[in-house]
Amino acid sequence: MQPFGVSPRLSLSLSSEPEPPSSAIVPVEVNKGNTQFAAGVLGGTVGLFLAGPIGASLGAGFLNYASKQEDEEISTAVNSVSSVAINLFNYATRLNEKYELLNQAQVQLEKSYEKIKGNASVDPATVQQGEWLWEGKRERRKKEQRRFSFAVAATERRARDKPL
Repeated sequence: MQPFGVSPRLSLSLSSEPEPPSSAIVPVEVNKGNTQFAAGVLGGTVGLFLAGPIGASLGAGFLNYASKQEDEEISTAVNSVSSVAINLFNYATRLNEKYELLNQAQVQLEKSYEKIKGNASVDPATVQQGEWLWEGKRERRKKEQRRFSFAVAATERRARDKPL
């Protein structure tokens, strides 16, 4: 029996250096709950771009509410768009797994950055600031990975101690 909210394919490591996340992402199933959630995410995203944080909350709430209405044309439209968004996410995930697009993009970005650093016409202060930002982002990512692994371990421990 799997603890609630814990993926059976999730592996834990309590070492000081977290393991990089695996590229195996389970496709999102297109069902009523997921399409309603996706409607809220899409509404929040559009609202954020159009009107900021308040627009994000209003857009998420409106589209989520509209997706839950029965026998309404707006519900059918919102749920259709949400299903398409889920299918696009699944397709993009499969493409990334097949061609390793994110890894290739990261390698190309690093090559471009090294080329810029080697260019004599680039201000050294700008390069220094870029390196500082890059290191900060790397450290924050490692910190988040550690925090996530500890949170999952605590959830599994709690689920093991208190069976449902």
